[in-house]
Amino acid sequence: MIAFDIDGVLADARHREHHLVSRPKNWTAFFDAAAQDEVIEAGRTALLQAWRHDHVVLVSGRPERLRTLTQAWLARHGFPSLDIHLRADGDHRPAPVVKSEILAALGGPAVVTRVHEDDPRVMMVLVQHGYQVVLAGPTDSCDDAASAPES
Repeated sequence: MIAFDIDGVLADARHREHHLVSRPKNWTAFFDAAAQDEVIEAGRTALLQAWRHDHVVLVSGRPERLRTLTQAWLARHGFPSLDIHLRADGDHRPAPVVKSEILAALGGPAVVTRVHEDDPRVMMVLVQHGYQVVLAGPTDSCDDAASAPES
């Protein structure tokens, strides 16, 4: 199984980062603007190549309330129908904690053979747990987006 993050790996979230500049950060507006994301072509290409040979799942720090929006965005941008694992609504834990928990429930590093991720903090935790992690996405994407608590 190969896991892909969404924001910063498949979806270019940079246009909505301005919602995270002020304090408190406006996570609701940040996530609500996800429907306008452009696709990251390198991420889509990597996912489609993996999908031809492996079981691919999506693991994201997006809140569950964005499931329908996320599914519509994926379909609009030519992604296949995939299992999507999102953080529970109201779960404000950091993305490294949420994603490592989701991946463990999927079978851990023995089952999830590769993870495509853009957040260095998430990558560090996943590597410590034994996952093979591939740095993906625009290099200047927002660090906060992948570690977003839902607000």
